[in-house]
Amino acid sequence: QISKHYYIDYQSFINITRLRIYYIFKSLENNEKSNIDDIYFECPTCLIKYSSLDAMKARSADSKFICPSCCPDFDLSNVISQPYFRLREVDNKVVISSSQLLEKKVKEQLTGNEYHDGILDMLSELVDVPLSHNKPSDHMKRGVRTSQVNSYDINSEINQNVNSKKSNSKTTVNIQEKHFNLFRS
Repeated sequence: QISKHYYIDYQSFINITRLRIYYIFKSLENNEKSNIDDIYFECPTCLIKYSSLDAMKARSADSKFICPSCCPDFDLSNVISQPYFRLREVDNKVVISSSQLLEKKVKEQLTGNEYHDGILDMLSELVDVPLSHNKPSDHMKRGVRTSQVNSYDINSEINQNVNSKKSNSKTTVNIQEKHFNLFRS
């Protein structure tokens, strides 16, 4: 009888969990850095946002940043800026503080408190601990049965499914034999 065994490789689980947490913190850190580095300018009339590089290209005669689409003159370097097409710097402190708040929230959820142990705390305890791989073949060699169904209802349902699969496979074999015999004659 062929039996299927499912198992959790403890060492792989720990390594993957550490890697996922590392990626979470790395992405939060990169998000915060990009928000800090990004400076945007916005036109008060058309509300188009320009990056700092694009704003540098649109300088007026008085060295202010102006909106190229709202400026009445095509030669931007000869125009004196007016308040209705002068670009204003967008305040991204709200975005920065929300990304910092998100990072703080993730740290709080992953560290322990009085109600639960934190996964970061548990992972730090397992740094130098050699873990087994929990393979079913290793358990079978030692004579340990890894899982056992104790519920009568679940056990009967498993047996019913196994028996239905066996009868379906016998039917499939009979159909295949009939087709094979048709082609032989």
